[in-house]
Amino acid sequence: MVPHGAGQSMSRRGNCYDNAHAESSWSCFKAELLDGGRFPGLTEARLEISHHIA
Repeated sequence: MVPHGAGQSMSRRGNCYDNAHAESSWSCFKAELLDGGRFPGLTEARLEISHHIA
């Protein structure tokens, strides 16, 4: 099941690098922000993410 009607990113055959930049960015973002943990709730997550992006 895909939440909020979002679609899964799928590469075409033979084109395995078309989404590599986006995946790398999300990986770094999650590693820096979460450091292996979790947010206590949605409010805290939104606050931390907005501070990280700004």
